[in-house]
Amino acid sequence: MQLDLAIVLTTVSDDEQAEALANILVQSDYIACINVLPNIKSKYIWKGELKNTQESLLIIKTKRQFFHSIEEIIKRNHKYEIPEIICIDISKSSTDYSNWLIGNLAKD
Repeated sequence: MQLDLAIVLTTVSDDEQAEALANILVQSDYIACINVLPNIKSKYIWKGELKNTQESLLIIKTKRQFFHSIEEIIKRNHKYEIPEIICIDISKSSTDYSNWLIGNLAKD
């Protein structure tokens, strides 16, 4: 059975923004669960300059078809000029967890 489940990842600049964005997202019908991992280290080049920052990572569980709606919510509520928004398909998960996740999402 094809469930079309996915994980969406985004990073934010601090715990306060992580909590605010997670609350907005989890109250939508597009999200079943979000994990917030605080204090991750990120290294990247931004506008030609090496950056070393502390960020929080949001791990968002959803269905693939909700990606664009989630992307729009993130863009509307994110402080970054270009936020990281990545979708990873879930090829397998436990049946019980998959059923719980689907039961907590908007109906198709």
